[in-house]
Amino acid sequence: MQGYNAQAVTTCDQVIVAAALTQQANHLQQLKPMLDATAATLAAAGITQRPGALLADSGYWTIANLTQIPGAPELLIPPAKHGRQGKPRKDGQPSASRSDGLRAAMTAKLATDDGKAATLCASRPSSRSSGRSNRFSDWFAQHAAAAGLPRITLHGLRHSYATAALKAGVPLKVMSERLGHATVAITLDIYSHVIPGMDELAANTVAGLILGDDLNGTVNRPIDKPLTTSRALRGAERR
Repeated sequence: MQGYNAQAVTTCDQVIVAAALTQQANHLQQLKPMLDATAATLAAAGITQRPGALLADSGYWTIANLTQIPGAPELLIPPAKHGRQGKPRKDGQPSASRSDGLRAAMTAKLATDDGKAATLCASRPSSRSSGRSNRFSDWFAQHAAAAGLPRITLHGLRHSYATAALKAGVPLKVMSERLGHATVAITLDIYSHVIPGMDELAANTVAGLILGDDLNGTVNRPIDKPLTTSRALRGAERR
């Protein structure tokens, strides 16, 4: 649902043990609340055992999440590629950043047999979840066909929504938040093909406001003649 950020914690067998819906823009601040919700669910069910490891996507990668959550299980979070890598030195090489050590340690941990097994477990679809997903996709396809809409997947619908919104002038920052991206850089990377058209539209819009151009591109005033000049201003002041 656009405008909302859905969170879920599942077991390796994709049994949901915690879920939440929030309007916060990204995942960064959602890791601890979801760990707390998981503990509350297990306690309510009378289960004393707690998760020993948690695999999350790179949208949860922050130094605070990795180092400041008390009682957290072993965290397996792929380092975010869009994170800061350190400021360039005078010789052009990147300097060390606070997260360099964490990145190296996490990359090594994910490369171990246990790390690979956890990643494989998370990527393996269960028959139950696959069935539910297929049923919803079939339901969506039937309603889209009944409405006379062209064939499109749910993922394609999300991209179409974002592309149309950006072309309509919705700010990139707003769309990044509505899509739940961790940073604007992610949105920019995905939808960079839309930006050139937006640049042209912005330039034409500003030119129209300054030069009095109409929407059809008919120029009412030569572009090399500014609205005001220092000479015109001085003449106006004397009058």
